[in-house]
This record gives sequence, structure tokens and C-alpha cells, in this order.
Amino acid sequence: FPVDTNVGRIAVRLGWVPLQPLPESLQLHLLELYPVLESIQKYLWPRLCKLDQRTLYELHYQMITFG
Repeated sequence: FPVDTNVGRIAVRLGWVPLQPLPESLQLHLLELYPVLESIQKYLWPRLCKLDQRTLYELHYQMITFG
């Protein structure tokens, strides 16, 4: 689903999800070593709940615009 992909990508760019860049030699099947979606949501949810409505809207806008 495109929105989930974009949200994940932006969350990583903002440093909210601590992922390291993949080395050039890393095979795609090793990506399963990265956190599962549930752990990412568990990490992000309390942080997003603390944001005010204006900040959430701006974040939403940025995710759609820059995906």
C-alpha cells in the first residue's frame, strides 16, 4: 500500500525509526531482519499522539507531497 510505504520511508528519514542504510552487498531477502510493522507502529504511536493537530496536518502534508 503506497501510503504505508511513504510513511515508513519518511519515519526513517526523520530518524523516528532507527534503521541503517543497506550495504551494497546486502541481499534483498535479508530485509526481514529489519523491524516488523507492528514494532514500528508501537514506537511511533506514542510520539504521534503527543503532536498537536496543526503539526500532524503539516506532517501529513509533507508525507503526501514528498512521499
